Amino acid sequence: MDLCNEEIYRPSDDTYLLTNHLTKYLESVGSIERALEIGSGSGFISCFACRYIDYLVMTDIDFSAIDCSRRIMNICGCGSKIDLVICRSGECFRRESFDLVYTNPPYLPCNDDARVCGGSEGVEIAIEIVRNLREILKRGHDAFIVSSSLGDLKKLLRECVSQSFDTRVVEFVRKFFEVILLIRISRRGND
Repeated sequence: MDLCNEEIYRPSDDTYLLTNHLTKYLESVGSIERALEIGSGSGFISCFACRYIDYLVMTDIDFSAIDCSRRIMNICGCGSKIDLVICRSGECFRRESFDLVYTNPPYLPCNDDARVCGGSEGVEIAIEIVRNLREILKRGHDAFIVSSSLGDLKKLLRECVSQSFDTRVVEFVRKFFEVILLIRISRRGND
């Protein structure tokens, strides 16, 4: 991916896990009016998802990632229906702004590489995103988040329950020393 500098997270098994499931999900529901990708990185995931989405907002905390995502989305033919925003964890959006949110946040238990480290327990960034989902995701709609067995999954799932989300693992891939999971988080229509 020559359009991005080396510091941008490159598509890997977790990226493909989310991309493949998200594409199947979007094919099954048809068109989504407004969607948000938190942590766009290279823009790879949204390049596949954008054809099913009327309006897409992509965020990242790194200007280089935003620039790379812009370039990729223009190549994908979706540049005219996206906005790119420097924002952390979706906290910059108003209440019930999105019909769909998806993210492949950093999830390893470490603190030294912002591309892969999700905090000392590996779930701190994911928990921050889940708390913001309570505000930005429309009632009766879904979000998808990638996580790993190397992090404190119980803590992440407890946070989802405390936010009154219906939560389930919808897909996973086993790697040498971890299991990468895709979690579907649904906001009930009456909460």
